[in-house]
Amino acid sequence: MFACKYLYYLQLSGYNIFSIIKCFWYGFIKQKMLYFLFVFYSVLSLCLALFFQVNLYLVFTSFQCLLTLMFLNEFKLIKKVKFTKRMIRLFSCFLILYFVISTLIFSLVVSSNFIHFLYLILLLALPFVLIISLVILMPLEKLIANYFINKAKFNLGKSDLFKIGITGSFGKTSVKEILVAILKEKYNILYTKNSFNTPLGVAKTVNENFSNLNELFVCEMGAKKVGDINYLCKMIDVNCGIVTSVGRQHMQYFKSIDNVYNTKKELPDYVKNGFCVFNLMDKYVTKMFNDFRGERIGVYLSLQSNLKHIRCIKSRILCYSSLKLKGVFYFYPRTNCFSARRIEVSSAGTSFNVYCGNEFLFECSCKLIGIHNIINILLAVAMAIKLGVSVDTIRMSLKKIDKIAARTEIYNLDSGGIVINNGYNSNIDSAKFSLMTLSLYKSRRKIVVTPGLIETDNDYLYNKKFAILVAKYADEVVVVKNKNKKAICDGLVDAKFNMENVSYASSFSEIKNKIYSLDDNYVCLIENDLPDNFD
Repeated sequence: MFACKYLYYLQLSGYNIFSIIKCFWYGFIKQKMLYFLFVFYSVLSLCLALFFQVNLYLVFTSFQCLLTLMFLNEFKLIKKVKFTKRMIRLFSCFLILYFVISTLIFSLVVSSNFIHFLYLILLLALPFVLIISLVILMPLEKLIANYFINKAKFNLGKSDLFKIGITGSFGKTSVKEILVAILKEKYNILYTKNSFNTPLGVAKTVNENFSNLNELFVCEMGAKKVGDINYLCKMIDVNCGIVTSVGRQHMQYFKSIDNVYNTKKELPDYVKNGFCVFNLMDKYVTKMFNDFRGERIGVYLSLQSNLKHIRCIKSRILCYSSLKLKGVFYFYPRTNCFSARRIEVSSAGTSFNVYCGNEFLFECSCKLIGIHNIINILLAVAMAIKLGVSVDTIRMSLKKIDKIAARTEIYNLDSGGIVINNGYNSNIDSAKFSLMTLSLYKSRRKIVVTPGLIETDNDYLYNKKFAILVAKYADEVVVVKNKNKKAICDGLVDAKFNMENVSYASSFSEIKNKIYSLDDNYVCLIENDLPDNFD
């Protein structure tokens, strides 16, 4: 399975040249597959040549074909690897080029006494041949990408479509799903499905789903480097925006929080003549709000005097200090902003009053849990009201939303247990919100299943901090995979967590049956999910 495992990693990274090198480093060197293949080739080829007097080159090429068939068969076994047209082009070019190179080498040294060293050389050449294949295909891939992007631009330019951009380190998919649920009650809308938030993902959405009847386009915007959001803004010519958060996500690409900030700020910078909605619970987004010169709308949670047992921590964010507190609050009086007041969060859902400035708008109730979802709802509500959706329509739309896939998604098991799936891209900033949801289940034993955090600027440091946070809410911890095992364990030890309640699993599939057979004494939070390319 190693071949598909690392090709999946390659797909996630957009077929980056450096990722190819990393794929082969982990797949061949670290896992010792190179040595296995070399010995396999050499011993089997030599045996066949000596005992059956078969030409060594024919044997070598035959095993090439055999391994290729085995490789193709693996695609059927691993669903996460998508046999896309781009993958087919890359794989075909690689096979042709590798076959030509091996043919030339063997034709030149077929009588050499050192022919078996050629097997090692050719195996070592695999990553370089793949890199050459990628370089050869780059002009073609760029032409294909430009074709689809230009087609999407043409489609978007054919009508008076009003375009909304949503960006942030986390929360953007949830805000998009909530906003779409509200807007579709009044408008014919086009929106990016799932987490299609790259230029080609957006182009795919537009080209496959665009209709002249569409009135609004809701576009989720992702980024891995400075300039990515600006590119998407220009591509779709966005009219207004929502900024959800600035956090330590994809830090292996961004390198610093300042780069994350500058990238997310590209959306409000582009819509400076329009309007933008900001999450004022985030100190970095608040700075964007203060600097924005267009029409700005902020959202925040308002502290109520009847809530007790509150303690203040950094950035004026208030957290649970006891199980009696129903949320996380940031209180700072603002005018002309949307706020949530009289908040009640339970395991059955969330209710709160929505205000615009000091004017009461409506009482909201929904099945989503977690304080972070209140912020997501407010961001969507502020945008919907600005776009002319009535309060009654918004209130009824929110009641219909029961879950958002892999984002504090609740499963009530037949066995009586509860599983909260927060398996999509957790980070140190967002993890505290999902962990707090465990406090809503006072009578149940709380289990956290996690592989830790990835793509931080210091994996050990932030996973250790993450583990200290986990220790505040969990009774049991299951550490999945080895990548962050040491950091998580060190953090739990520092937090004086009972290590007898810590267990380990090599994969989620190993403990899946156990999780989904929990009885009514347990609630289990699945926090983050490492892709297959990580051990």
